[in-house]
Amino acid sequence: MVRTDNVDYSATHFGLSGENEALSNRSLTKHLSSSEWRALENHVVRINFDAAFSQQIFRSASGLVARNERGEVIVSKSVLANRIASSFAVEAFACSQAVRLGMGMGMQSK
Repeated sequence: MVRTDNVDYSATHFGLSGENEALSNRSLTKHLSSSEWRALENHVVRINFDAAFSQQIFRSASGLVARNERGEVIVSKSVLANRIASSFAVEAFACSQAVRLGMGMGMQSK
């Protein structure tokens, strides 16, 4: 949880797309999560992220969405990356992008 001027945020990850499955026949695809958005406490911003990975071309796509306590999107971002070694590295990279997004919004640790 991070706080700045009466605003909190938490980075939440919704699933690991294909971590344990063979990716030899897959390209970058959209992953739909079964998790649903829930209302948050006042002055809270939630940053959700997820990523997809192509093992054939060592390329990833990450998506990030920041929402306020009413569920309204306040920031969204997508990131393409090359030369990514594994799906674990892709998820770690997406997580670091969520942290950087929060920092770029002026948020800091409680």
